Amino acid sequence: MKRIYIMGIFALFVVVTSISTYAAEPAAVTEIDYRISGLLDKLKSITPKMEEAALKKFSDMGKHWSRKFVGKLVILEIMKGYKDKTLKPDKSVNVDEFVAMTVKALGFKPEGGDKYWAEPFIKIAKEKRLIDEGEFKTYTRPINREEMAKIIVRATMLKEETPDPNTLGYMRSKVRDYPLISDKYKQYVLQGHAMGIFGGTKDGKFNPKSLLKRGEAGVVVLKHLDKASRVPVKPDMLELKDTEGNNHQVLPKGNMGDFYTAQVLCRSISKSKGYSYVVYNPGEESVIAYFYRAVDSFKTNKEDFEMSIMVYLKHDPSRGFSYSITVSNPDKIKELHRAVVMELFGVLFGKETNKAIAEFDRYIEVAKALGKPANDKYTFNKRNIEFKHEQGSTGFIVKIG
Repeated sequence: MKRIYIMGIFALFVVVTSISTYAAEPAAVTEIDYRISGLLDKLKSITPKMEEAALKKFSDMGKHWSRKFVGKLVILEIMKGYKDKTLKPDKSVNVDEFVAMTVKALGFKPEGGDKYWAEPFIKIAKEKRLIDEGEFKTYTRPINREEMAKIIVRATMLKEETPDPNTLGYMRSKVRDYPLISDKYKQYVLQGHAMGIFGGTKDGKFNPKSLLKRGEAGVVVLKHLDKASRVPVKPDMLELKDTEGNNHQVLPKGNMGDFYTAQVLCRSISKSKGYSYVVYNPGEESVIAYFYRAVDSFKTNKEDFEMSIMVYLKHDPSRGFSYSITVSNPDKIKELHRAVVMELFGVLFGKETNKAIAEFDRYIEVAKALGKPANDKYTFNKRNIEFKHEQGSTGFIVKIG
């Protein structure tokens, strides 16, 4: 009995030890958190007066846009000035200089190398996989923005989680010069954008081949260190149900114009004086709005809608169009749902909206009269639009490219 008791205690000890070992594993992962804790504490204690005092030592930081970021890095001893009492915020940064700044922002404080000052920093950068062996033939040449992205994002990933893949897909549509980014850096540019570590120009470009300036370097290094200084990207999304009632968070599929039009459609259905609702079709990757005379019509026969409007979020050249309107019962369209069509046409056709809506109204009358077959094609606001009515049909179809 005593032996069984002892064996039980031993088994319990093994279980507890195993749990303790498992629980302790994250501690190894948080080595960087431990290292930067002192930097973060010091960062919190920095006041505007301290920043001003630090920047007054330099003659070229008076009104520079990066001064608040750079001032903090000077106090943290991550960034230094020159002997002529300048910081040269618009001077390009060499690879070794940026590597050293990033390594310091990870809490490392190696002393300068005997033969080459940056050797200890480069060694740590390789050990932490901020850079790969042989990635740079020389570290004394200027670094460009896409190369910076890889280093700073890999450093950030040592202490933070990777952004959601859906957010990266959204960012791909937001970075206008994404195709110009080298393939090996594209992932890092998207991740850095998503986390708010860096951004682009006002026109949405990242400028991947442009040389990184010291002021820019100061901003990205501080944002890497201080999560509170960032504004992470919150992608536009639509929260919709499919026909089975399943919830979907719908993100752009590449063309922001199509996604914006879908947003307008979802907002504008409230202008319908009848009953309307929106669903998402994950197979077609389309947003569809259905319009009824009243809620009773919907309850009586869900398939008996008066009009539907479809927006495809994923471009398919073989389809030939991105938007379609199907009018199955034209009698009450003008009275109940025309305002929604006006909103949609306003987005798509701009100054030529009235021309498009005039044709829409004309086809309503043709369909109501069960008129002859009609098929008209126009170009409004550089968009192709086709109206088609079959003889004897009570409705018509509009396709918009």
